[in-house]
Amino acid sequence: MESDTYESLLDDISILYREKIGAGIRQRNEQLVVSYWEIGDRIVTGEKCAGITARYGKRLISQLSADLTARFGNGFGETNIFEIRRFRLAYDRKELHPLLTWAHYRTLMRVRDANCRKELEARAIAEGISDRQLKGLARLINGMSMAKRKENLLTPRDGRPYLYRVVSETFNGKTTVSLDCGFRVRRKMTLNGVRQLKDGDLLQCTKSEDGTYLFSRATDCKPGERYCYNGTVLNVVDGDTLVVRVDMGFDTFMVDRFRLRGVDAPEMDTEDGLRATQFVKRRLKRGSLVLLFTYGCDMYGRYLADVFYSGPRSAEKPTAASGRFLNVEILEKGVAGFWDAMRWE
Repeated sequence: MESDTYESLLDDISILYREKIGAGIRQRNEQLVVSYWEIGDRIVTGEKCAGITARYGKRLISQLSADLTARFGNGFGETNIFEIRRFRLAYDRKELHPLLTWAHYRTLMRVRDANCRKELEARAIAEGISDRQLKGLARLINGMSMAKRKENLLTPRDGRPYLYRVVSETFNGKTTVSLDCGFRVRRKMTLNGVRQLKDGDLLQCTKSEDGTYLFSRATDCKPGERYCYNGTVLNVVDGDTLVVRVDMGFDTFMVDRFRLRGVDAPEMDTEDGLRATQFVKRRLKRGSLVLLFTYGCDMYGRYLADVFYSGPRSAEKPTAASGRFLNVEILEKGVAGFWDAMRWE
């Protein structure tokens, strides 16, 4: 770019900064957003007039960053100027909305899919979503394809508590039959109500008023449906981990940590991590009843689980139909990101 053209561009941006941002109007969000758009417009227009290619465009940004920082101090790093230029290319002036801050727009520009970005922008305006929540939702959107979000986002299996698999084993010529209760626990029981059982059969158990356990064949169930349990919350560790006392039936219980499937909360020693933890604690108190669908263990040995709850004041056992799906609530509110296969997709 010719020196006189560059100096004109630098002066235009400086005037905008002094008049609309640097003169004490920074707190006026709408003016800040508009000013950044106008600065981006000056840069894009200047590039077109000078016929600048992408290679030389980087040099222009670097030079502008150095000169504007020398004049005004912080706020004009190369990354910020690139984002201001990108902002101008992503939005028309008439599309800017007064309810969205510059922080909102920076987050929205990181959403790769244009249609998803428009959906998220409309939701942020309609629901008054904070920038912190928006960041979490943007991570969720970037972490999955549109089809996966709409069709497979943490859809729980069908299942019901107190469903057991028959385990038939022979040792030293003697055959024993027990029930697989999950969590590597097996229980030898008197199986009232069923006969001629074979290894792998599924049984549904109910408890009569006199305390007798009655069994029936669950011929309509798939093997994966039995990993469903009633539980009681003992502690909220952080935004994606709970300690739960699990009812395995037959007055048998186990206590363990459960990692919320699909949820990646920030670390506890961060402001966002504390916010995620408080979000969960407002919904689950010590003693809250939950319904768990378990999915094996993560690399740290914690069982992955979908968690349904009825509310902090409810004494009713939740079901998948009547309960609130905690995992999805966390993701939809943007307090944590989507987590899959130990990494972001």
